[in-house]
Amino acid sequence: MVAPLAILDSDVLFGVISMDVLMSLGVAAIYEPHWSEEILFAAERNILKVRPNVEPSRLRSRFEDMDDALPDALVEVPAGLAHSMPNDPGDRHVLAAAVAVGAQYIVTNNVRHFLPEHCEPFGISAIRADAFVAFLVRLDAEGVRDALVEMALRKRRPSMPIPAAIVEVRSV
Repeated sequence: MVAPLAILDSDVLFGVISMDVLMSLGVAAIYEPHWSEEILFAAERNILKVRPNVEPSRLRSRFEDMDDALPDALVEVPAGLAHSMPNDPGDRHVLAAAVAVGAQYIVTNNVRHFLPEHCEPFGISAIRADAFVAFLVRLDAEGVRDALVEMALRKRRPSMPIPAAIVEVRSV
C-alpha cells in the first residue's frame, strides 16, 4: 500500500494533541505528511496571537522537532506558484504546497478556503483532521492503533492511559 500524501495546514498544527496524533501517524508511515515554511510561520503567528504567553522559542523548537522526525516533509514551493492558485487568497500558499509535492489531501479544519472546484483540478481534496484520521483508520486500523499506543506511552505529563488517549483522539 502506498501511503497517501497530505499537506498539513497551520490550523491542524495549532493544538498539541491534534499535532501529536498527526505526527505520530506520519512517523509510523501511515501517511506522508508535508508542510512549508509559510505554513509553519502561519501556525506560529496564530498560536502566539491566541496564547501570547507561549515562548516563541518553544514553538520553534516544536517545529524543529517535526522537521527532525520527518526530514523530507518540508516542501519547497516554487516562486509564483501560490499566486496562480484559485482558492482563498490567504491560503493559496497551502494549495500551492500541496500541488508542489503532489499531495492528495490538504488536512485542514478550514475547508471553506479549499473548495472542491479549487482543489479537484489538481487531484487534491481538503479534509478535516478528524475525518482524515478516520480515513487512515479505515486504511490501516492496526497501524493507527499501534501508532496511538506508542504516542500514549510517550506521554509523561500528565500520564495518559491508552484508552484515554484514544478517547482524546476522537475529539481531534
